[in-house]
Amino acid sequence: MNTLKAVGLITEYNPFHNGHVYHLNKSLELSGADVAVAVMSGNFVQRGAPAVTDKYSRCAAAVNSGVNLVVELPSYYALSSAEGFAAGAVKTLSALGADFMAFGSECGDIEKLKKIAEILADEPEEYKNDLKKYTSMGATFPEARCMALKNLLPENAEIADMLESPNNILGIEYLKEIIRHSHKIIPITFPRHIAGFHDTDFHSAFASASAIRLALEEKPDNPEESRLNSVLPQSMYDIIYENLNKKCPVFTDDFSTLLSYRLSLIFYLNGYDKTKVCEALCEYSDISADLANRIFSNFTGEESISSLISKIKTRQYTYSRVSRCLMHILLEIKASDASEYSDAPYIRVLGFDKKGQDYLRQIKKTCPVPVITKTAGFRELLSQDIYCAGVYNQILHQKFGCCAKDEFRNGIYIRKSAEKST
Repeated sequence: MNTLKAVGLITEYNPFHNGHVYHLNKSLELSGADVAVAVMSGNFVQRGAPAVTDKYSRCAAAVNSGVNLVVELPSYYALSSAEGFAAGAVKTLSALGADFMAFGSECGDIEKLKKIAEILADEPEEYKNDLKKYTSMGATFPEARCMALKNLLPENAEIADMLESPNNILGIEYLKEIIRHSHKIIPITFPRHIAGFHDTDFHSAFASASAIRLALEEKPDNPEESRLNSVLPQSMYDIIYENLNKKCPVFTDDFSTLLSYRLSLIFYLNGYDKTKVCEALCEYSDISADLANRIFSNFTGEESISSLISKIKTRQYTYSRVSRCLMHILLEIKASDASEYSDAPYIRVLGFDKKGQDYLRQIKKTCPVPVITKTAGFRELLSQDIYCAGVYNQILHQKFGCCAKDEFRNGIYIRKSAEKST
């Protein structure tokens, strides 16, 4: 059998939409790869929120639309900063033996992104000195980073705009990881198609995931009249409407009661003593002493997650960072977990088609970490993802009365038909 070449896609598919189909097809076209492999966030995503529908549904929609293999990005990475998210996803693609990695960006120019990534990866002395100087003058870290980069790349007048665009930022982080660890992955980028990352408008056949989630919050009960029909591939559209108000949509504030319980318990176990409570909060990933103090001072037990975030966030602590940190508390993601994720610890397979199955057979002997197709044999290794899925399922039961299958009963999605359905 000829060796299959794979292009890696780093995704959340929250939900899977026509822009993702474009990304898939463009990635295969530009790379010339035989197989598309998606590393996908599970039930929680990088902005510190639950996925609008569960990972198995999103995986099935992706595979039915032409993605050949979907593996789960471990929850620790999925709920990390842009740097941690990108590093974990690239490590996973590297372990999978991906030849290429393709991503959309606002810039669409791989060489410009590489120049910035090389400086950020190597951190030359001049850059570090400028960064220190600007932060000491009162600039936030992103502002200081931008000014320091401008000094080193005066020919690139677009740096400020590039560093304010979410997909450029993620792309630079992907490239940093490749450079720092010499991953044998060829990166490819191309301009995002029509809808921007935070765009809340519908554009004919395209809309951002943000716009689609907003439409789902408006409770579209009639599938025949829904605007979603034009922006979702049939596979995702059918899954959403089959499960609408039965097991989706899910939003951050659905977890408010659970988070309130977790925080209340931390306060109780530490005798409501500010010093002890803040020390306990600092055990969770990415929570600094100052942020712990803000959580302690603003939590009353009566607010929703979104209102609590709004009270805690500052210019330094963005809405997304606070949201991620609160999810770390809810999901027991500790700072001490970092040592277990210095490299991708495993490959968790969620679904595939015939080509994806062939690719799995090809890489199984050379993959440096376990390729997991059955949860039962890897309980300890998957314990964090199992717990996160269990918390998500609790909310499905609380909100919809749905008894979702747990991680031991949910099997891999296998697409048997070779016919592409988009």
